[in-house]
Amino acid sequence: MSMDMDQPEKTKFYFEQGIKYYPNSANTYDSLADYYERTGDKASALQAVTKAYELNPDPYYKERMESLKGN
Repeated sequence: MSMDMDQPEKTKFYFEQGIKYYPNSANTYDSLADYYERTGDKASALQAVTKAYELNPDPYYKERMESLKGN
């Protein structure tokens, strides 16, 4: 919701809190990747989605990694 309301600082804070409380959740890293992608930081988005894939080797995360790499 914070992303839709154009509140990037709040959005990042909430996603980082999610990682703090759920460090083994691929979804939390995927959400952070959404934030980075939306703010134009593709390198950080790729790093976050790569971590999501390490935690859960779901094909969705792999496809997203490839998309961020530009393949």
